[in-house]
Amino acid sequence: MRHIFFPIKLKLTLWYTLFLIIIIATFGITIYFSVQKMTLVNEDAFLKSQTAQITSSIDVENGKLTTDSEPFYTNTNFYGALYSYPDMKLLESNLSKDVLNRYIDLKNDFLGKFKTIQIGDDTWRIYSEPVYADQKIIGIIVLAQPLNLAEIAMNNLFQLFIILIPFLIVISILGGFLLANRALRPISYMTKIAREISMGDLSKRLNLPYTNDEVGHLAQTFDMMIDKIDESIKKQKQFTNDASHELRTPIAVIQGQAESMLENNHDIEEYKRTLSIIFDEARHMGKLVSNLLLLARSDSNTDKLNMESLNFSELLEGIVEELKPVAKSNNVDLCLTKNELSYIYGDQTRLTQLFYNIIDNAIIYNLPGGHINVVVENNGYYIKTSIQDTGIGIPEEHINHIFERFYRVDKARSRQSGGNGLGLSICQWIATVHGGKIDVISKEGHGSTFIVWLPAKSEKDR
Repeated sequence: MRHIFFPIKLKLTLWYTLFLIIIIATFGITIYFSVQKMTLVNEDAFLKSQTAQITSSIDVENGKLTTDSEPFYTNTNFYGALYSYPDMKLLESNLSKDVLNRYIDLKNDFLGKFKTIQIGDDTWRIYSEPVYADQKIIGIIVLAQPLNLAEIAMNNLFQLFIILIPFLIVISILGGFLLANRALRPISYMTKIAREISMGDLSKRLNLPYTNDEVGHLAQTFDMMIDKIDESIKKQKQFTNDASHELRTPIAVIQGQAESMLENNHDIEEYKRTLSIIFDEARHMGKLVSNLLLLARSDSNTDKLNMESLNFSELLEGIVEELKPVAKSNNVDLCLTKNELSYIYGDQTRLTQLFYNIIDNAIIYNLPGGHINVVVENNGYYIKTSIQDTGIGIPEEHINHIFERFYRVDKARSRQSGGNGLGLSICQWIATVHGGKIDVISKEGHGSTFIVWLPAKSEKDR
């Protein structure tokens, strides 16, 4: 089933318009009924005040109402009526009987109450109050105001809303669409670049001007992601090429030696020498494949560590003692000059591999008669292990690359010593998964110092 394309900018525009319609409608209804209520409140206040004034000015003689030659509503702009009580005789009035009859209901209490009465096309607001004499009701005054002008004003307001609201909605739709289009324009550009990248062109970048908003953050993150993918693919290609090259050499040696032995007859010593070369190359390939498998498992996080509480001081002392004969055979003095008591939570096999590789490198790249000092210090939080040698050192331009896979400063010497350029990469990974790191201080011709930082285990956790 094919899905209908429904762009985000259209969705945003519709949601924005719907939201604005609700706001405008709510606002309009609120304003309309508020104005209507305020109009009635003002009319009621006017009627009540006028009624009070008229009531206080009406003449009373002997407990009865007296009327002047001019009715109370003369020279005024309001309508009213005056009744005697209790006979309800109409004394003065300029209101129609229909209005009065609709208002005055003898069966119900109408005194002191406001009513709105519709007579034909006219709407009236009416109010009444009793006239007292000696605390007795002797009459009733009724005042009324036509609401025609107020209704006209309310109708005009309603018509204004009817005209203005659609206009505002159209403006909001256009404005919302333009704003959404402008806001999402970088997204369309990102989509275009992403399509080009999906075709294999990893050199493409958005390079949009940075804006401190969600789109700006997305664009920046997108470029950073592509940079990392590009770098990862380049490293993968380099890794594949280097691995192929590393495997090609021993395979070529084995193939060449085997062909040489098969082509001619040779004595026993020649066969032994050839088999020894083949064995060495096979062992080199086995070590290379083992290291490659370890790095592959580390990349995919499938290499499970056997974490346990370890006496780090004893572990390092054992490694140094194991490598002392190797150092002696290379005319290098290896000693553990300081070994503060330390405990660590880690994988014994991997930690042994880490320090074995670093110390072994210090032996291989040392000078005859050289020294290697191993120092262990514990500040309670981190174990600092320094391996300092007096070897050939590392040129400054190579220091930042020595932990890269297959990177070798002296390729010829590494090959002769059985190295494949993966040892330090593995060391760095082991340190990282244990929550530590490796620092390197080196100067060509003046030796190197590798400093391994690992989190120490506190005494209460031992």
